[in-house]
Amino acid sequence: MVSSRVALFTITLLVPLFVIGNESGNELPSSDYLAVGNYCYLSSVPDGENQKKVVAKVSKKIVKKGDKTFIAIHQIMPSRNFNMKDEFVLNRDMTPTHFYHSRMGGKSLSIDYDFDGDSTSVFLLGQQTNKDGFSLMFDGKLWEGNLWGTLFTALPLQHNTTFSIPTYHYQNGLSQLEIVGVRKNDIVFNKQSIPVFEVDVNASGLITTYFISVEDRIELGYENSAFSQWIGGNCNDMKSLN
Repeated sequence: MVSSRVALFTITLLVPLFVIGNESGNELPSSDYLAVGNYCYLSSVPDGENQKKVVAKVSKKIVKKGDKTFIAIHQIMPSRNFNMKDEFVLNRDMTPTHFYHSRMGGKSLSIDYDFDGDSTSVFLLGQQTNKDGFSLMFDGKLWEGNLWGTLFTALPLQHNTTFSIPTYHYQNGLSQLEIVGVRKNDIVFNKQSIPVFEVDVNASGLITTYFISVEDRIELGYENSAFSQWIGGNCNDMKSLN
């Protein structure tokens, strides 16, 4: 239970979401693009001590109910005894109404979002905030800074488009998620040629490329100089959204 709220902070968001090179104009993301279902991924991440690659398994479930979308992401890394869960409740334009995060079955965090037509209020509650609860207020719409790949599949992707998306992250605060390039290309995946959108994301100078199938908008995977993740494996033993 929230015992108190600290004074409300107001931060002005100067740069709204925009699309460059898209003939259809400044379209918002839309859950209409999303492919519902259960997905399993295998991730390769570096071991900090000896630079060997260790494997993480990621389960993702996407459910639509009316104009709301529910997404559950569960990641485990047995070699590091790592266990993390994220759950999202999203509007049709992929703006969040609720985010829940937990690690190792212990520390947890929840965020409630509310857009009133002009500004977004963000209320955080949980052990990771080190407070009983506090609120922030931002001008305009915001998207959840913990949701990347699925958000990209919901964008009006076209060849040679770029996007700048205002996001809030509970650790990093307010920022612009920069998609610096989109290419339509064919890749060989599971011995088949698949048309994809290659989506380049710039995060503090590190370029990560996401591969999204053109036909059904499924996130196939991503790669950068340190990490990679591709759809595959078996996640039947992992807890997902009911």
